[in-house]
Amino acid sequence: MKKYSLLFLLLFLLLLGMLVPAQKKKVKNQSPNKSVQKNFLTGSVYTFEEVENSNDMRALANFIKFNPNHPRTPELKYRLVKILNGESVGSSLSSSSKSNAGVSKARLSPKYENENTQILNHLLNGSANSSVVYLGIINNSKCEFSVKVEGNKSYQLTIASGEKGHKLIDKGKYKVSTLVCGEPYYLTDNFFQDSELKIGEDNTYRNNTSSSSKQKKVRNINNYYEYEKNNFVNRRIRDASKLFYL
Repeated sequence: MKKYSLLFLLLFLLLLGMLVPAQKKKVKNQSPNKSVQKNFLTGSVYTFEEVENSNDMRALANFIKFNPNHPRTPELKYRLVKILNGESVGSSLSSSSKSNAGVSKARLSPKYENENTQILNHLLNGSANSSVVYLGIINNSKCEFSVKVEGNKSYQLTIASGEKGHKLIDKGKYKVSTLVCGEPYYLTDNFFQDSELKIGEDNTYRNNTSSSSKQKKVRNINNYYEYEKNNFVNRRIRDASKLFYL
């Protein structure tokens, strides 16, 4: 009887010895997937290649926010400041900034410094719970125009041909109206997330009033701050105004 008990014990220990390494191997194989998921939720939603030649301030700000130590981030900061100042930028980083010395001198225009600092703080630190949203308006026409944004509050932007204007507006429903080279343009829509409006890309300027209209000009950008609700973001830039005084 003792002999059988000893044999049973040896078999049990042998099986236990085989199961433990297998379990460790299984856990080890699962770790990379969890790591990738975590990095995706807490990191940039853009790659450097996607933002390198971009003039989209949200894309630039997102990459800067989550990649502060990237060797080319200072150049992206420089590019973002120039766009905010309404200055022309090249089609690539190499043409918009020739050296790190030039990058370090990037400054917000004193004329709009306060407003632009608020926009930077929103783009870099804003959350889905913010009471304001970013509205960018691109003038793709051949004429300068003044845009009225009217709702609970009213805003006005004058934008030169081929240029871009931007404002922080309170969330809500607005009517956007202007004259594009003499042709009336208006759009009524809800603005509850950061959005970009392109005007003048074709001749269909009139009566763009319904959300289902095929001529709708508003392109809502996926709000890449949405996951901040779930506290996944652990790196926040507290003062955007200091960020650019390098």
